[in-house]
Amino acid sequence: MKRALKEEIVGQARLQFSESGYDSVSLRSIAEALHISVGNLTYHYGRKEEIAAAVLLAAHAQYRLPQAPDTLQALCLGLLDLAEQMQQNALFSKGAERLLCACPEARPLQQELMARTGHFIGEALLHLQDAGLICRESYPGQFVHLSHALLLLCLHFEVQGVLSPCERRRAFLRCVWSVLYPNLTAEGRRRPRAQLTGCTPQSRLTQTTLFYSEGH
Repeated sequence: MKRALKEEIVGQARLQFSESGYDSVSLRSIAEALHISVGNLTYHYGRKEEIAAAVLLAAHAQYRLPQAPDTLQALCLGLLDLAEQMQQNALFSKGAERLLCACPEARPLQQELMARTGHFIGEALLHLQDAGLICRESYPGQFVHLSHALLLLCLHFEVQGVLSPCERRRAFLRCVWSVLYPNLTAEGRRRPRAQLTGCTPQSRLTQTTLFYSEGH
């Protein structure tokens, strides 16, 4: 029971931090949303900073990298999945910096996830290069720079929040394709249309198909 309540406190705090910002949230606002007393809440978390730490630790534990992509389609959808995770993840969301100021010991967690994600993107590019879909580096470190560019797109996905979810995904995929396209081999530029066929109208895969066919 205690564990369940602690999880509810962390979940409600994450929601309020995301919607209102760290400074606008109080122990009372969290307690009232959960219909418990402030005393009950402080029995589990004595200070707001302790709740912030718990929120960031939970965000770190919940972060998942997608499977290693073996096609350009899988890479694009994997990046979209990462971008949507980051949008919901307290370590990367709009209020992350204020949370990290309240809990500076969590900053290495953010840096570790950034490094893991960048490594995942770099390994994916190398794998697709071996498959003949991406050109070899034209200068040393090019894939590192390309990985950083794609990681930045994932991090700033939420900036396009004025769009509908479908429009936001399609805008993101267009940006990804704009970054990738100059680095593709002739086969890489031909392959997506052949891969992305026969999709159901409402699937995320169909959104990617429309994105490819409209742009190229």
